[in-house]
Amino acid sequence: MSALQFELPAPDISAWRAGNTGTEGVWHFDSGLPGRQVMISALVHGNELCGAWALKGLLEAGLRPLQGTLTLVFANLDAFDRFDANAHDASRFTDEDLNRQWSDARIDAGDTNERRRAAALRPFVRQTDWLLDLHSMHEPSAPLLLTGVQPRNLVLAKQMGAPAHIVVDAGHKDGTRLRDYGRFGLPDEEAGDSRSLLVECGFHGDPASRAVAQDQCLRFLL
Repeated sequence: MSALQFELPAPDISAWRAGNTGTEGVWHFDSGLPGRQVMISALVHGNELCGAWALKGLLEAGLRPLQGTLTLVFANLDAFDRFDANAHDASRFTDEDLNRQWSDARIDAGDTNERRRAAALRPFVRQTDWLLDLHSMHEPSAPLLLTGVQPRNLVLAKQMGAPAHIVVDAGHKDGTRLRDYGRFGLPDEEAGDSRSLLVECGFHGDPASRAVAQDQCLRFLL
């Protein structure tokens, strides 16, 4: 596959767009029993389709938690609406990168489309214990799990068993990622039962990235 060839089609998520929470793109399922509050997020960038395919599959399968809660999030729908395989970078975001806005000061400013969207998603993120954030990459690459610097996340990444490559990274200089927001970014001794992983599933346009995203969801939920 050429580095510039975009072979993964955009999924039709129209049946799942409304969500069931009153917030567009957000689905929340409560088992009614005690347990972790788990979130899987996709489309933080509108041209990263693999995660949307994975969430669509979970929703179509009727997956429900046996304990705790499960929240599935199609994050940046406005950017996704602009997707064009021939100019896919143009749909990464609308005003600015959603995955650099996860500080309360930026969210509260509410002065860009992405910051307003982060504000809408913030209540769901705040109640989440374990987060899996699904992404893909601009160039062909082996899948990567990005743990941040918190040892608890590295332990979980190793327990997942795949992908083979794990990156212990300190975040992004341009702003806080979803993976590091709130207690996700706290040291282990302060963070309670929280875990957060960002997975880069491969090149945006590679159909294999969809299989990686699906596999990561199953491993994470198990």
